[in-house]
Amino acid sequence: MDQVFPPSIVILGPTASGKTRLACHVAFELQGGVISADSRQVYHGLDIGTGKDLGEYRVNGRPIPYYLLDYVRPGAPYDVAQFQADFYALLTDFPDQAAIVCGGSGLYLQAIIQGYTHFQYPVLPMLRAELSTQSYEDLHKRWTPPADFPVKVDVSTQKRLIRGFEMWENWKRGIELKAYPAWEPILFGLDLPREVRRQRITARLDVRLNEGLVDEVEGLLRQGVSGEWLRRLGLEYAWVMRWLAGELTYIEFRSGLEVAIHQMAKRQMTFFRSMEKKGAQIHWLDGQLPVEKLLSEIKNNIPQHLFP
Repeated sequence: MDQVFPPSIVILGPTASGKTRLACHVAFELQGGVISADSRQVYHGLDIGTGKDLGEYRVNGRPIPYYLLDYVRPGAPYDVAQFQADFYALLTDFPDQAAIVCGGSGLYLQAIIQGYTHFQYPVLPMLRAELSTQSYEDLHKRWTPPADFPVKVDVSTQKRLIRGFEMWENWKRGIELKAYPAWEPILFGLDLPREVRRQRITARLDVRLNEGLVDEVEGLLRQGVSGEWLRRLGLEYAWVMRWLAGELTYIEFRSGLEVAIHQMAKRQMTFFRSMEKKGAQIHWLDGQLPVEKLLSEIKNNIPQHLFP
């Protein structure tokens, strides 16, 4: 018997596009819950820097259930393969309600939307270090996996080719990939004109700084969270750590972080477009519309029985 999943909708988009607010309102309409697909919001205590917007999880006085948010302690290892496993385990036993997946982490979304299993192959640091000393041309000459190798690898760059060798080595060692059942959500993306997106990012950064972004990082450090781990998270946490370490003036910190977030938003949109090229069907919505209009557009693009 095929696995039966709850009715599912995905709300995706770049940072500052209003994903969380819309997802919570859709969940309210559907009497459902929100599953986070964000690689940093999964951690406890990373609230301001990751933009959890926990206040959005209450609509018209009713709390909206959420999952895989505040799920892992800071510093704990967590990657896309673990998220994929946790997501499907959650979805299998999801309460009798609609599942609204919300996120902007491209790899996390791709792992569950397009069902890629190769994320399960672990990183092999020694092999990666060895291969990184070789040129792309030399690596490409060595790339001769057998016909029964189960993963289609993008070998267009040295980084992707090295990852391909890692997957090949894992496969040779007998690591079997776990197959996940088919899951076919309806995808909606929030899009914004570039200048509007930039304005929102700038305004939201100011809000986060005023809300205590730096205090949040200092509090995590006092709790024993590794500064190196915070740096590896990138963006807000990496830039705050650099400022606290005296590597930057406040002006350099503020302006550098703003540029980095703009660049990240651009990369997110590029990733979503690449997902479309690989077969994902995303219904793009105008992120400037009020939430009521967005809800109406969503209703017009899903089977009527999904809404009461």
